[in-house]
Amino acid sequence: MIPITCPGLSFCIQIFLKEALQFIKGNSVLSAAVIEIRVNSAGNDHKFLIVRVLTVFDHVGIGVTAEITGVCLVPVDQKDCTAELLHVTQPTLSKALKSLEDELGKKLFTRHSFSIALTEEGVLLRNRAEDLVSLADKIKHEFLTLDDITGGDIYFGLAESYQIRYLAREIREFKKACPGLQYHITSGDTEQVTEKLDKGLLDFAVICETPDERKYHFLTFPEADYFGAVFPASSVLAQKEAVSAEDLAGQPLFCSEQSWKNDIRPWAGRRFPQLHLEGSFRLSYNGSMFAKEDLGILLTLNNLVDTSPENGLVFRPLSPPLEMRMYLIWSKYQSFTPIAGRFLKQIQASFSGKQKKPWSH
Repeated sequence: MIPITCPGLSFCIQIFLKEALQFIKGNSVLSAAVIEIRVNSAGNDHKFLIVRVLTVFDHVGIGVTAEITGVCLVPVDQKDCTAELLHVTQPTLSKALKSLEDELGKKLFTRHSFSIALTEEGVLLRNRAEDLVSLADKIKHEFLTLDDITGGDIYFGLAESYQIRYLAREIREFKKACPGLQYHITSGDTEQVTEKLDKGLLDFAVICETPDERKYHFLTFPEADYFGAVFPASSVLAQKEAVSAEDLAGQPLFCSEQSWKNDIRPWAGRRFPQLHLEGSFRLSYNGSMFAKEDLGILLTLNNLVDTSPENGLVFRPLSPPLEMRMYLIWSKYQSFTPIAGRFLKQIQASFSGKQKKPWSH
């Protein structure tokens, strides 16, 4: 991070480069960079991103110059206010924004009389820029903690599962030896967390699909989850010990899109066309609120929804049983920080000593 002062602005340049190693060795030209601008005006923090920057460093590290060839501001709200904060005229700012659109060949902004808003393409560009800044922050923290063998940061992306308790137990034990550990949790389905893992924003992910062995190493959690149906205790299905595809035919059903396609479809077999997906939910808790109002039946994993008598919901396993294994995965080409590598060794030893337990009801 290289600070640059400018009238009215405080610049922080965060560098994310494929040529980072060459830079460390003394290379003078870096071909890509991300600049994060933080502006404090009247006590309010404003944050913008400038992307597509050519940054030139001299060999001895004394001088720094930056030529801005394209601009993307995040957020882009009141354009007159933005121009004032950046200490440029409005025509200059508008020209820079139009230049970026021309370079990318996409319309990034919808212009109104007194403001502009991001288009879908603009949102995508903003998200990619934010990913780069997040990765730059992660790299910075990693290098700051390289010499700290009892502390540092580990980043996890977790699917929703009762088996996460095994990971929590491992972290609890690990913190006894490494009290300085800080862990950061991102929740999401397999697609969401693997995307972040592939970008280098996470160290580990927990998913509920069989991992792609071409891309990931993995550990299997000691126990399996199993699918079931959640509905009001007053339902006639509550009298059953288990629920079949025949029982669910014609009923309004709630499920995650991932599970509906990858798990429920093969489980239901020839009866799948008779099943009706009323709505999709990424989080089981939200789906359970709709099930509680008797809007449909939620298909989810065990132990994710409160089915106590006081809550008025019941869980019945699917028949035949539909198991779901959980996997801790990491990239085959991952370079771990000392703290993350140490954690991996502990959880590998711990999981290898736990026998997988099949479920039966």
